[in-house]
Amino acid sequence: DPRLELVSVMLRLSGEAKSASAPRDLEREADERFAAFSSHTAVARAGALARRGGTELPLRLALALGPPPELASGPGLSPEALAAVGGEAGFAEFARDARDFARVARFWPFYDSKRPLYARMADEARRKSRLGASPRSAEAYLGLPLPKTSRFALAPLLPQAYLAGFTVREPGGPVRVIVLPPAPGPGAERFQLDSFGGSLVHELMHAAIDTLVPAGFSSQGSLPPGCGAAAGAPDWRACAREYLVHAVALRLLAASAGEPASAAQAAAYAVRFPRLPELALLLRDYEAARSRNPTFAAFAPGALDFIKEGGGPGAKAVLAARRLTDEGVAAYVAGDARGGAELLARAERLDPGQPSSSLSLGVCLERLGRREESMAAYGRAIKRSLADPRRFWEVGAAALSSRATALAAAGRARAARADLEKARELVPDDWPGLRELEQRLARAPR
Repeated sequence: DPRLELVSVMLRLSGEAKSASAPRDLEREADERFAAFSSHTAVARAGALARRGGTELPLRLALALGPPPELASGPGLSPEALAAVGGEAGFAEFARDARDFARVARFWPFYDSKRPLYARMADEARRKSRLGASPRSAEAYLGLPLPKTSRFALAPLLPQAYLAGFTVREPGGPVRVIVLPPAPGPGAERFQLDSFGGSLVHELMHAAIDTLVPAGFSSQGSLPPGCGAAAGAPDWRACAREYLVHAVALRLLAASAGEPASAAQAAAYAVRFPRLPELALLLRDYEAARSRNPTFAAFAPGALDFIKEGGGPGAKAVLAARRLTDEGVAAYVAGDARGGAELLARAERLDPGQPSSSLSLGVCLERLGRREESMAAYGRAIKRSLADPRRFWEVGAAALSSRATALAAAGRARAARADLEKARELVPDDWPGLRELEQRLARAPR
């Protein structure tokens, strides 16, 4: 976008958009060509706006300008951005200064000379954007719409700190714009639209997920592990948004490439976001309970609580417990209830907050004829499920139903019926096992 490139040069000259790594050829050429104009009023104004209003503000102003060379100040600014720039008069001054800088520095001929380079960048970005998860798969997973009209504005002269997404008002209606600087590092500009953390779908999901994190979330205590300005998540709210989007992206990767690929990517990203593997595991509960959580918006409060409270055991322990649970269930299915019980008991000790290992342990113990121990394991599964029924209602219902069977076999009919009634309270009306549960209740003595 010529307006964005113009303001990028102004920001570079102001010292507010210097790259951390050695400049690429385009950056070096722009810096050398326009260095003589670093004292222009437009440069000082752009730098002051970035310092006062954050890196996103000058980008919003650039994309609200009219087409070059007139750069008229149009109506596309949000009320917040308009107030930050000093109202309509302040925006008009910004447009006037930008127009004058472009004229005296002869920016438009420079931009025209780079059109072939820009076209190659755009073609490569389009090609890479088609890789990875599709917007349709993300919408299906979230149960939420992604922006129907989006524009990725490549910003080869800006550092990663200027990555931003916002809505602008255009004549045809509102448009979601993602300003995309290149990835840091040597070599040609790479916009990473094929990478896990910067894909087209990743950026589009921010539009749906960011609104689920309340504004007050940013006022909570110290930041979770991995967050901070260096990670692109300088406050609680930004951190939670990144955690949620990354976790959903991991589950989309699991659906398309398998759980091992997702686990490997989670481990790689745990260097920056240490709680990410645990959060991705938490989303498996969301997947298992879509009848209770028709959209990600219904599940998000529990995920945010996890981020805010720091969760339970560390990521390695959670992953090990999940693996032991899977192995224990597999052993039981293969006819080794004793071996399954041993594995599931270890899983329960590693992650005592996860009720599924306790439920499966109860099943194994019941097969071994250890009824009292089995009912105790069911009881632990029930207690943990009822502590967070929004996440674990299905595990809780299964544990209650299984314990009811054991209680009835022990001659404790009234206690068995109480468990069945509690299970009925937990399950939704469209639960596949509802009919069988209601038939058992109808037969159970009062």
